[in-house]
Amino acid sequence: MPFKLVISKRLSFSTAWPDQTGGWGGRNWVVFVGLTGEINQDTGMIMELSQLKSMISNSLLPLVDHWDLSEKWARHPTLIEWGQWWWEHVSKNVSQGGLHHIYLDSGLEGVMVTQGGANPFVWGCHYIKTPIVPVLVRSRLPWGIDSPFPIQGELRDWAREGALLTEYGRVESGEWAWEWQNGRLYTEVWGQCSAGHQLYRMEWSETQNQAVFGKCVRRHGHTFALGVTVPIDGEVPFVWQETEWIGGLTKGGMTLEQLAVAIMNRYDTIVRLRIHETEGNRVSIRRVGLN
Repeated sequence: MPFKLVISKRLSFSTAWPDQTGGWGGRNWVVFVGLTGEINQDTGMIMELSQLKSMISNSLLPLVDHWDLSEKWARHPTLIEWGQWWWEHVSKNVSQGGLHHIYLDSGLEGVMVTQGGANPFVWGCHYIKTPIVPVLVRSRLPWGIDSPFPIQGELRDWAREGALLTEYGRVESGEWAWEWQNGRLYTEVWGQCSAGHQLYRMEWSETQNQAVFGKCVRRHGHTFALGVTVPIDGEVPFVWQETEWIGGLTKGGMTLEQLAVAIMNRYDTIVRLRIHETEGNRVSIRRVGLN
């Protein structure tokens, strides 16, 4: 079964933003820029993420970071205008891969822009203390709705009830999560593994390796965070326990994109896999044809 592969870069910035009274407030924003496309057979990547970071940091962040946006728009932009501005400016500068999404989140509201358009939302969140662990119940609420979904019943039911309002509900409890979307219920489980990493092609010169892989040409390593999603009645593979196997791949020069494909090929029960190499470098892969 073919895969849909998306890599993303995370950056942060701050702006002035209207408060609840219409006065002058502020937001700390996180922006995720996601690219999709075929893996380049030479580099093993869709696009080198340091190039994407450099483009955003040099071309876009100076236009918005620590600015009052009303000085640039003559008024504060709506969430849809805000997301569309990012989409238009990033898409002009992406030459490798295709722009998949722009995701802007302030923790209070946000917008997801894809090729299909903009979807603004506010976060409705509740933290519930259970006898075991704190639980975060989260739902993306349509713009204009300011109340979170009802809290009652078991964790899985909470996720399902969240979906009644938005077709999306999520309940997080420690390393486990239950997610309801598109009429189906899924379990997502997270874990970590540490592995060495090096990107280097012996047939290339030192200069070419440095130009393509940057500091990753040196022997280094990461604590990889992996999140696997399976149907609620599916078997959860604890991928992060395969430390020796994963380490052999990453030490052998496998990129983040190639690692994601290798794991999906090894475990056919996984519907979606997310890997965080660092806080800023992420990849998501899912099976095409499945929610």
